[in-house]
Amino acid sequence: MNYDLKIIKKKFGENMMKLSRELFPTLLEEKGLLSGLFLDNFNPSKMLYDDIKKEHLEKEFKMFIYGFLNKDEVIENSKKTPKELFEEIGYDFYECETEEDIKKFKKYYARGEELCTFNDKRLDKCYVFFVVKKNVDEIKREKFKNPIREDEYGTSVMSIQFTRDETHTLSIKNRYNHALLEGNPDATYRNNLENIAPGLTKSFENIYGLKQFNPSVNFEMKNYVRGKDGKFYKYNYEINNVYYCTDNVIIDNFEVKKLPKERYIVMDYFILDMKDKKITLYDESINDSFVSSIKNIKKIDVLKNGLTKTIVIIGEEGNMIIKLDLNDRIIEVDNETLKNVSGDYLSMTKYIDKLYLNNVIEVGNNFLSKNKSLSKISMDNVKVIGNNFLESNNNIEEVSFLNVEKIGNGFMFQNNNPKLKKIYIPKVEIVGNSFMFRNNSVMEVFMPSVKSIGNNFFDSNQIVRTLEIPLAEKIGDNFLENNGLINELYLPSTINIGSNFLKQNQMLEKLIIPNVIELKSGTLQHNNNLKELYAPRVVKIGNNVLELNNSLTEFESLYLEEVGDNFLKYNRWLEKFIAPNLRKIGLYILSSNNVLIDVDISSLIDECKDNLSKYMKEMLKQETPYTLKLKY
Repeated sequence: MNYDLKIIKKKFGENMMKLSRELFPTLLEEKGLLSGLFLDNFNPSKMLYDDIKKEHLEKEFKMFIYGFLNKDEVIENSKKTPKELFEEIGYDFYECETEEDIKKFKKYYARGEELCTFNDKRLDKCYVFFVVKKNVDEIKREKFKNPIREDEYGTSVMSIQFTRDETHTLSIKNRYNHALLEGNPDATYRNNLENIAPGLTKSFENIYGLKQFNPSVNFEMKNYVRGKDGKFYKYNYEINNVYYCTDNVIIDNFEVKKLPKERYIVMDYFILDMKDKKITLYDESINDSFVSSIKNIKKIDVLKNGLTKTIVIIGEEGNMIIKLDLNDRIIEVDNETLKNVSGDYLSMTKYIDKLYLNNVIEVGNNFLSKNKSLSKISMDNVKVIGNNFLESNNNIEEVSFLNVEKIGNGFMFQNNNPKLKKIYIPKVEIVGNSFMFRNNSVMEVFMPSVKSIGNNFFDSNQIVRTLEIPLAEKIGDNFLENNGLINELYLPSTINIGSNFLKQNQMLEKLIIPNVIELKSGTLQHNNNLKELYAPRVVKIGNNVLELNNSLTEFESLYLEEVGDNFLKYNRWLEKFIAPNLRKIGLYILSSNNVLIDVDISSLIDECKDNLSKYMKEMLKQETPYTLKLKY
């Protein structure tokens, strides 16, 4: 076998060897050339081939390698200043000499999208420049719903930063920052100044002395970062501009730090110290209670099984088992000792598939809140769950917490796994806001003990067909708003409901709420199939209630005293309206209802009679096919 192919096979795997033979046949004729280029530019990884194929980057990878051999073909660089070059393409150019200079540009960034640059004394590490489009005030964030890195907004404000070392490693930071759906926000225009304007690379070198390492060859791949040593490293996480890579590497401000494998294991954003027997965080600004989830570690065993590792941690009070995948990402945790989980437990982890915490009684806020891979969770004894539990997880298939009594806000917010069909939480009594908000798969919900429900309960869920909450007394705003399939609902214990209750439920046909006193604004608005409503104790009704309903034929309430604007507006088939104790009405009630034949509003006060629809008034003066019984 060819010398270079042997090295590539050993360091990067057999598939990369085969790809190299296909892409670089002529380079293999010079011994040591191709393997040297690989090792100079990539940290050895058997995953490199898979990642290139996954992103369809074979062509770009080939051009990158050949780029080192074609330096003479680089376009002659302009002798203009960076300011002049940016001026020509419609940008104002700024050099930041103080931290106060940097903070002046924070105003251009949307809330939650601000650069770390504004907070971390960046000038100690980097040369910092900003460029701002001359028409920046015309480029509005709200017009860009799906951020693309090089779109008009993303490139309207950019921070250009060079490290303060001999490599002058370049990072072009995007205005979207980490709100980008795809692509590295710190590699706008692939960190190639020539992609912005020809001549910029040489211009920065001439004016500021910022000569880059191999500026003529640039390559970008998802989840890869280039360190100051010129090599690309595969990373699992990027948090606060720190990259946690495979092969026990951490890259901080592009500085490559390799932790000795005989002592440490970098797993996700944690460091397992096998000598001092502890779990630590490299970045002390991160809060994650996982580091303290097992105390007084006595022994650590590492067992390798093919492509995975099993770490057995023996503590004074019990054991914890952690399983890692090929890239040292945590995929499974089993902790038999933990009883109370503090806040932010594994909150930034993304790859955990299975979690076993069967002795846990209470869970704090942000529990696995960024995880998108969890398929199985076992917490048989948990009673209290905090806010943002399993937020944005799209992989879990079953939710059954047999002993939970209280749930905080944001429980399983935006979980859209099509296999998740049933929710069974038999003992829960209190549920916070946004419970299962935007979950478009759940069909059955059983919560027979719940008494209090917060806002946005199953809001924007198109699937729920069965809902059992017979003891619910208090329900917040936006309950089942935009739910498309539930057709019958019985709430025998409910007394208080919030606004927009069951708004836009296109399939709802029957609603029984015998103890509700007030229907707040937006309740049952735009429910075109509602045929039967039983709410005998209602005294007060807000604005837009039962507006745009084309199936209800009668409404009767003996206790109703006050009604807001647009009540029963556009209910074209309503024939009967009986409210003998109704005293006050808003504007446009019962308007655009042209088949009314039986109306009793005999207690209406004089000052409200002018609010009656024109139709109802005209019916008193002319013959119609219907007999209108209007009493007031």
